Amino acid sequence: MNRFSIWRTTSMKQSKTIFKTLKFVYCSSKRTVILIAIFTFLLGLIVPINTYIWSKFINVLFSSYESNVIPKLVFVLILIWCLWIVQMILQKANKYLKDMLTDHLNLKITESILNKQNGMTMSQFDNPKIYNKINKINTEGLSRSISVTNNLILLLQNIVSFIGTAVILVTYNPILLILLCFVFIPILAIDIKISTGLYEIYNERIEKLRLVTCLKDLMLRYENIKEIKIYNMGSFLLNRITDTYKKYLNQDKVIRKCNMKKQIWGEIGEYISKFCFTLYVIIDGITKQKDIGTIILYINTIDILMQNIGDIEFVLSEMYDDNLYMESVFDFLEEPMQHREGKKKLENINSIELKDIYFKYPNTEKYILENINLKLYKEKSYLLVGENGAGKTTLVKILCGLYEPTSGEIYINGENIKKYDLESYRKRIGVVFQDFIHFPLSVEDNIKLGNIDDYENDDSFNKMAELVGVDDIVNKLPEGYKTQLQNEWMDGTELSIGQWQKIAIARGLFSNGSVLIMDEPTASLDSLAENEIFQCIKTTLNKQISIIISHRYSMAQIVDKIIVISNNTIAEEGQFTELIRKGGKFYKYYSVQADRYKKGKYDE
Repeated sequence: MNRFSIWRTTSMKQSKTIFKTLKFVYCSSKRTVILIAIFTFLLGLIVPINTYIWSKFINVLFSSYESNVIPKLVFVLILIWCLWIVQMILQKANKYLKDMLTDHLNLKITESILNKQNGMTMSQFDNPKIYNKINKINTEGLSRSISVTNNLILLLQNIVSFIGTAVILVTYNPILLILLCFVFIPILAIDIKISTGLYEIYNERIEKLRLVTCLKDLMLRYENIKEIKIYNMGSFLLNRITDTYKKYLNQDKVIRKCNMKKQIWGEIGEYISKFCFTLYVIIDGITKQKDIGTIILYINTIDILMQNIGDIEFVLSEMYDDNLYMESVFDFLEEPMQHREGKKKLENINSIELKDIYFKYPNTEKYILENINLKLYKEKSYLLVGENGAGKTTLVKILCGLYEPTSGEIYINGENIKKYDLESYRKRIGVVFQDFIHFPLSVEDNIKLGNIDDYENDDSFNKMAELVGVDDIVNKLPEGYKTQLQNEWMDGTELSIGQWQKIAIARGLFSNGSVLIMDEPTASLDSLAENEIFQCIKTTLNKQISIIISHRYSMAQIVDKIIVISNNTIAEEGQFTELIRKGGKFYKYYSVQADRYKKGKYDE
């Protein structure tokens, strides 16, 4: 590909990005953008008008020997004063509108990105490139889109000013105008080359910078501080962060010095040109005996034009730089969505069948699940057991519709799951994940988020909270269910891990789904609290399809079926007495745990 083809491809891509950005900004607040465009146009028009009027004022001033010169001077000064007032009002109005546009743009970007994120699949989030894009957007997206907006405003203002001022210079010497434009071509080329180089460096660093940001956030989170202090990790993590910054700081020092030298030589060429053009106007004006006001008009015109062209060149190079980052925003927003074709609404789940299910995570070769065949029925309870890493949680994610099997089929109520609308399917499922979310909201919000559609159902809310024992926690809190949780916030209260776990279980129960899945629901509870949850779970087991993952086998005797996952497949399944009698995998797991409890009793 030759240089012209590369330039043409790059220019087309840049033009598309600018158009997308303009459209994006315009859609954020149409009225504001239109007003900014009008006011900016008027501000650009004021510059050549002001320059022309000042030249007339100087001519009048130097013709003071004429009669009635004072009224003429006053009239021209009043015109100039009026222009100042109009300019000031337009500038203040434009600043107000730009500030409002920034807020609208912030809302638009946040809404677009989070909507996109909500529609993406779990498999897309397993791709590190997606996180790199998200990090770029979070760190640069808003500032770059605002920068593009400001630069477009500045570009419009300078173009209007340039056209108006160029008309004045064309009447004097059009060749000067052409030469002025040519002066800035090498400067623009230098700036574009610098911007491209800096963007390539940024792309090379993005993942390491994302890690640094992650470590900083980790160090600042309240729940992490105790462990960081106990193990004295602070200095190690700080050194890891500062070493990365220092490494890039030293690299940037060399790069910026080189860029500065290039820009200085470009600017020197600009000032030499300005000197030559100004000298030409003075010599030509004296030779042709022009009015001093006319000579000053042309000198000011050249100065304004060079400033306009310089600003346009600067804006174009800045926009080129901004567009490189904005491409990341649009790349993310245009990331292909993996939609399920099913449209059928699901009202209830009576049975789930997994047939010949195989699964491996994206970009990996190892199968996490192999040859899974399983039937689950309404009003039945199931306990999933197995070693760590056997695939239990992955199986749950597939049941929740977070991942699609690599191969095999899932049937809901006897029909293929692909026929059903995914959102309506997920609404029928309540889940308590092992790594559940601690929302920085009130206790009430933390529970009711389990069923947004039934958010106002206080009867169900109170029933579930009481069933799990959350009411005992709330009675000790300053604002009851309205208490703000987490210490990072004003008037916030921190809960223990066990208390958080009770809230997560209440959230799962409040979902009122046809399927209830609990991943290690008692892992963080003491024996008394575990017994409370045990009794709670026991009362809810036969109201839906209940699936429990646990390494504690106290629930084994109350569920209808135990499913043992081993070596990424179902090793055995059956009732408690059946599996104990069989003497297989479950018998081994149960015996080891039972022996440990007995040993603990003997030690006491």
